[in-house]
Amino acid sequence: MNQFAVSLDAASENNEDYCLLDCVASDFVTFEEVVRRQEKEQFQDKVKKHISRLTKQQIKILDMLVEGYKSNEIWQTLKISSTEYAENLRIMRSCEIEG
Repeated sequence: MNQFAVSLDAASENNEDYCLLDCVASDFVTFEEVVRRQEKEQFQDKVKKHISRLTKQQIKILDMLVEGYKSNEIWQTLKISSTEYAENLRIMRSCEIEG
């Protein structure tokens, strides 16, 4: 073990009622972190719900978009018209999915 290692929760040299950890600056705020995680989970739930309402074709389009395919590659690969592709995107971006 390193002879210079010091525990952050060790008592101060002056035997005062604080430790080094009390003096270390931190921008971590527990309340804010909890709120951030809850918002993230709520966002994830909304995304999962939205994706669950997509058609199989729309899911294929989404997968290909995530993989970095260009729009013309997607509609050519899926053998759909550019108009059908555009309509699927419009629906996917809106809240018009039945449910």
